[in-house]
Amino acid sequence: MAALPRHQQNVLERLMDLGLPVCIKFHYCENLEDVHRFLEEVDKFRDDLPYEIDGVVIKVNEKSQQQLLGFT
Repeated sequence: MAALPRHQQNVLERLMDLGLPVCIKFHYCENLEDVHRFLEEVDKFRDDLPYEIDGVVIKVNEKSQQQLLGFT
């Protein structure tokens, strides 16, 4: 049995490999400045998406850090 992915990005990539629906607009950000830049980009293309969105989910990539930070 394969080990569980340690990073959120790897989970999304694996789900895509399995043919499961995943938003392809996910983006890995190195730092908070990258997050802000991505949010500005989303504002540019959100009206062109084939569905409505009311925001962006920001997740910590490292699964062990997600556990430490919690889920609220």
